[in-house]
Amino acid sequence: MVGLKEHNWTHKSIIRELPYAEALMLPHTIDLMHQESNVAESIISTCFDVTDKLKDNIKASKDMALICDRLALELRVSNKGHENRYGANLRRAVNLKTGKLTGLKSHDYHVIMERLLSIMFRGYFKDELWRIFAELSYVYRELCANIVSKRLMKKFEKEIPLLVCKLEMVFPPGFMNVMQHLLVHLAWEDLVGGPVQFRWMYPIERGLKRLKATVRNKASRGLYC
Repeated sequence: MVGLKEHNWTHKSIIRELPYAEALMLPHTIDLMHQESNVAESIISTCFDVTDKLKDNIKASKDMALICDRLALELRVSNKGHENRYGANLRRAVNLKTGKLTGLKSHDYHVIMERLLSIMFRGYFKDELWRIFAELSYVYRELCANIVSKRLMKKFEKEIPLLVCKLEMVFPPGFMNVMQHLLVHLAWEDLVGGPVQFRWMYPIERGLKRLKATVRNKASRGLYC
């Protein structure tokens, strides 16, 4: 059919039917709280070799051999018969019984990503990988600053795509999901929408927690919605 456009989307948001929708510079915004916590969780799970959330597994190694030209990182069998893994095994530094970090909340990941990521892996990995972590930590720290620097955000618009490419070069394909690629939009959203403190989910989550605390009979809480 002439004029038919093929695309991957099957639904159109009802927001687009509003008369002023086309005039909005920022019709929707990425929740940086969840985006940041997902990226942090993926990094920690991969680097600490957390089994149930590991992005560097046998399937990822096979995918790498199929779609990537990175021979040095493909799956091999060592002389002892064990498979070589991409990430260092740091489980001895955490819970020896479970081999994972448990009970981390969104704000815990926020603190890890912005304050601890640049130092917690230093000395365990090569300097090239550590610098990527340090750069990522710096980007998040500036994105979440109380005052938005227009000059810095415009600089980030050019540099963040390069940072994502650096992550793709050192992590397996399974690591690079949608959340990691949403990084490229965050600097522009800071420029248009202002400081992220007015747009992320922390105040909403705290408010919902207070509301849930007022419910005494949780079996009937649907009546109050």
